[in-house]
Amino acid sequence: MLSLCREYGFRLHIVHLSTSEALPELRSARSEGLAVSVESCPHYLHLSAETISVGATLCKCAPPDSQP
Repeated sequence: MLSLCREYGFRLHIVHLSTSEALPELRSARSEGLAVSVESCPHYLHLSAETISVGATLCKCAPPDSQP
């Protein structure tokens, strides 16, 4: 997405960022002057499938609708 933003000059907003590994590249893009923004939520950064017990519904995000 950053290469397309560079090429076409559009504003880019990254939603639901789930890794800090992307931050250096995003910071670099902003320092180049690209119109890049990003958002996340604590549960995207602190929860992982490997650390959540099977059936721990307290940790579910956006569970499926129970209505047919």
